[in-house]
Amino acid sequence: LQFDPSLLTENGINCFERFFKFTNAKEGKLIAKRRGGHMMDDMDLIGLEYLWRVVLYSPDDVAEKGIQLLKDVYTNLGPRLQSNQVEIHEDFLQICMDRLKAAYDTISALQKDKDSLNRLQQEASRMIRVMTALREYVAECDDAHGEERAILPLGRACRGKHLTLLVRFPNHGRQVEDMDVWSHTNDTIGSVRR
Repeated sequence: LQFDPSLLTENGINCFERFFKFTNAKEGKLIAKRRGGHMMDDMDLIGLEYLWRVVLYSPDDVAEKGIQLLKDVYTNLGPRLQSNQVEIHEDFLQICMDRLKAAYDTISALQKDKDSLNRLQQEASRMIRVMTALREYVAECDDAHGEERAILPLGRACRGKHLTLLVRFPNHGRQVEDMDVWSHTNDTIGSVRR
């Protein structure tokens, strides 16, 4: 956990992932599942702060693996944490918002300094990574909720209600079958035509 995350390679993140899972499983904070993977049974995971540093400071391919590990840990809850799911959602969202706010504050301060373009890009990249982690988390939680609901999941919220359009072609001496076009209430005419 003392290793500089910016120097981490793909082998390094694989090693960290094994260490992270093994150490937390040994402490009873992660529970192994039958088909592989783990469930989080304690919010205070060993190495969780380092995992966030991996997400923020590592090379892109390593950070992607870190984001996946973070999402897997927070979306696979053990029996003790199932009842606290709302608090865990709020906790994860708050962590992301705090990190975004810190990066935003840094960017705001750096904009006054014209020589800090490289540092500005690094902070913007970190913000994108936090937002990516947040998007992955929300998408996973949406996918885990199977039944239909009054408020649509984020991935479908812009789509509106599903509908099928029946397209009939004028009959000029030859038989042309009707065509079903799948669409939704917020779709544009141009999109339907395409």
